[in-house]
Amino acid sequence: MTDDELRRRSRILAHLALPFYLWAIWTVRRLILAVGQGAGHDRLLAVMLARVGIALFLGGISTVFAGPLLARLLNGRGPVAYYDVAAITVGVVGLALVIVAHLLGQAADMRAELDEIV
Repeated sequence: MTDDELRRRSRILAHLALPFYLWAIWTVRRLILAVGQGAGHDRLLAVMLARVGIALFLGGISTVFAGPLLARLLNGRGPVAYYDVAAITVGVVGLALVIVAHLLGQAADMRAELDEIV
């Protein structure tokens, strides 16, 4: 395998997280449109934030672990993980969004239950 082929494969694998980040951006766009149209905020916000969090987490994981592992499998050499501070931060923020979304979902359920009582 030539060096040009290795570089080409590495460039392709570097963009492995791109679909996940595009999914997060698209979901945020849909969330903004739904809130702008006056859709129910509680449940919708929780579901959409969870989707954004999952997309960001998967993008971060694919940058740090999946890309290097695939490169190692294809090229026969290379690291097992890539220490990328930005990707790790995006992944952690994604996990935090999933947790916040779960809490918002619980709050929406509690509000609905209290509305039934009153």
